[in-house]
Amino acid sequence: MSRQVVYHQASERHSCEARREGDWVIYTCPQCDYRLRDNLITGEMQIENASRDVAHSGEYRPLH
Repeated sequence: MSRQVVYHQASERHSCEARREGDWVIYTCPQCDYRLRDNLITGEMQIENASRDVAHSGEYRPLH
């Protein structure tokens, strides 16, 4: 059996800023309209304005 996997590599990379609002960590991109909301309790994710041509990354570190 033959299997083909297609991998699309984004042409741009953007670094997101993270902040917490209640149970949600919100990642926003300062370079475009991308936004990811990650619920720490339920695991639900909501993504807005994603593009195949831009890879987004970000990190959230809670303050203790």
